[in-house]
Amino acid sequence: MRRCLLALLAVCATLASASAQPLKLLTLEYPPFFSTNLEGGGFMPQLVRETFHRAGYDVDIQFMPWRRALALVETGQADGLVGAYYTKERAKFMAYTDLIARNEEVFVRTKDNPFLYTGQQDLRKYSIGALDGSAPHERLKGDGFETTASTSFEHVFLKLGAKRIEVMLIGRAVMNHMLATNPKLASLQEQLEVLEPPYYTGEFFTTIIKARPDADQIVLAFNTALSEMKTDGSLKALLAKYGQNC
Repeated sequence: MRRCLLALLAVCATLASASAQPLKLLTLEYPPFFSTNLEGGGFMPQLVRETFHRAGYDVDIQFMPWRRALALVETGQADGLVGAYYTKERAKFMAYTDLIARNEEVFVRTKDNPFLYTGQQDLRKYSIGALDGSAPHERLKGDGFETTASTSFEHVFLKLGAKRIEVMLIGRAVMNHMLATNPKLASLQEQLEVLEPPYYTGEFFTTIIKARPDADQIVLAFNTALSEMKTDGSLKALLAKYGQNC
């Protein structure tokens, strides 16, 4: 009996130690949704922290290039992602929470390059600038578009301004924020044209690596806390604080 009790206590101590470790979540510079230059990392990291806090978990959110973040999660060096779009490939190794926010992905060109545009099929003759490793970039390739990938949207913008590419793909809110706040892009503010309608509307989720034995438990706890925040009005208040209505 004493041995069984000691074994049970050891297991409980191990579980308590594991739960005491913050979840290591990764994301990228993608203002206004998430950025080291925004209060608390932006509204989405703030939302994820608050939701996990209610669910009983501490989190450590780190910023890095997106392709590196994906690789670290896939190889088990991090617990998940903040602000990930859903793809079938990612779903093979990550479990997804409920929907957090939406983001319109739009094609953009410079106004002094008024090529004939009657629809998205007209863009197939051009190489489209996109963020390396991103779900929109993978979707472009899957839809048969030619792409030019860069490690940051700033680089994509600068390529567009220098006429090294003729079209880029970016989230509408991200484009507006970057043009309004990045001095390197100031000269482009009045030069760009969005090609309507949006390519598609992306959806943001938090993910947890499936290799964790408690992945489903973590996702369920997050979803339950997020639902409670919707019910008690705290989610709406947090979004309003950051000027979001998604």
